[in-house]
Amino acid sequence: MIKAILKYDIKSSLKNWLICTAILLLLFVALYFSSESMKNRGAFLIQQYFTMFATLIPLIFIITTANKLVVNQVDEGSFFMVMVSSNRRINIILTKALFYIGAITLMNGLLALAVLILVNAHPLSMDLETAMLLVLFNYLVSLAVSSICFFATTFFNNKKNANMLCAGFPLISYGLFTLANMFTEIPNLEDQPLVAFLSKLKYVSIYSLADTSLINERSGWLIFIAIILPLAAVAIYSLSSIYFTKKDICL
Repeated sequence: MIKAILKYDIKSSLKNWLICTAILLLLFVALYFSSESMKNRGAFLIQQYFTMFATLIPLIFIITTANKLVVNQVDEGSFFMVMVSSNRRINIILTKALFYIGAITLMNGLLALAVLILVNAHPLSMDLETAMLLVLFNYLVSLAVSSICFFATTFFNNKKNANMLCAGFPLISYGLFTLANMFTEIPNLEDQPLVAFLSKLKYVSIYSLADTSLINERSGWLIFIAIILPLAAVAIYSLSSIYFTKKDICL
């Protein structure tokens, strides 16, 4: 790990991380207590928070941070100062990967801590195990999405091309998943052909792997998903790092 690069990445992304983390935690606390008078606070939080905000807010951080790590610096020419140092490419890119993963992990870790404290202090109709599983699977999906964004920032030398993959893939996936859930929750529309088609669209989205129905029902797929998501993330991060050490960089 290269301390100078780590310090630079932390400094350049700290404000963005603090804003996203603060919003993530404050929304959870606000929705938690605003649902206090409801019969089923757990169901309310699942629909309003875990299905929406707990995926969208980390996604904003993931997208806005990814291209700052490499491709923006390459495209603007500032990466030249990093490349002419005595540091090996593999050490440079691993430092950036560890920072990126660490920032996402810490954000979700703080959310898990907030959930643990509030659910223990003021129990919901949703049990603590379900709440923690929701946080865990949202984190695993975020980690997998971040690996795609990391691939984009290391693969391309042009930030416009990197943005197409870095922003396009996760936003389309999130949009399809949200659209499908929105229509399928409207009463008396289940048999409509368009709604039936949209309900199937979510299964082409990576966010379907953190679907709250799978967690509530303790689906047998959960163990498989919990294994395959981090393995896929590690594989993509590793391939991205290896490719970065061998590619030509136009400075």
